Amino acid sequence: MLPLRKGRTVTLDLTLDAPKTDLAQGKPASASSESSSDQGAAKAFDGDLSTRWSAGPDASSWLQVDLGGTYALSGIDLLWEESYAKCDKLQASTDGSTWRDLVTQTNSAGGTEKVPVSGSARYVRMQGTQKSGQWGYSLYEMEVFG
Repeated sequence: MLPLRKGRTVTLDLTLDAPKTDLAQGKPASASSESSSDQGAAKAFDGDLSTRWSAGPDASSWLQVDLGGTYALSGIDLLWEESYAKCDKLQASTDGSTWRDLVTQTNSAGGTEKVPVSGSARYVRMQGTQKSGQWGYSLYEMEVFG
């Protein structure tokens, strides 16, 4: 409760958060590896938390999405299964072949990571560098926001 005095003008500034749109959902995806055909790259961009992309055992496995156009990016959310990247790079590209690092993570705890980023890109990639355990990476969703 805010006490107000009679006869005084009060100005309030409100900031309302509009729902964010996942730029990556349903977009074409690819990966360096898949542990099985039913856990392919597209599963990390389908908006369904009961499906996932699961990589082979190589620590340098990557997952990428083509946003279909160039966007100014503000954040990337990674929703990991138990086997996550302890260290990774979130990367951006305008052509799908030349990559620049947006963020380098060196001590991830897995779970749901909300990573602020800045830059423009058509393609966004999670490039793994160190696994959290013996299995390959397993990602329920990778969401990209502008």
